[in-house]
Amino acid sequence: MDNERTAKHTALIEREDDLLSQIDTCQQLIAAFWRFLLSLDEEVHLPTARRLMIALNNVERSIEEEMLDIRLALLSFTFSRKHAPPEGTKH
Repeated sequence: MDNERTAKHTALIEREDDLLSQIDTCQQLIAAFWRFLLSLDEEVHLPTARRLMIALNNVERSIEEEMLDIRLALLSFTFSRKHAPPEGTKH
């Protein structure tokens, strides 16, 4: 891989790591919100709780869609490595 492709590959891997962290945070917040709702001794306005849960879910879904794009971009590096001539051979 040349330097430019290596830099792009590295940037994609770093972005993937960041997105994984974001997804983990979303899941932690969703779980914490559920625990909070279950721990309440009084009623809450369920339509509002639902709107908040949907908003958290939508954020997570948006991040997962970006993750898909990143992983598809990384897939092109996998294919190009499989079809590249062996190192040390002339093109």
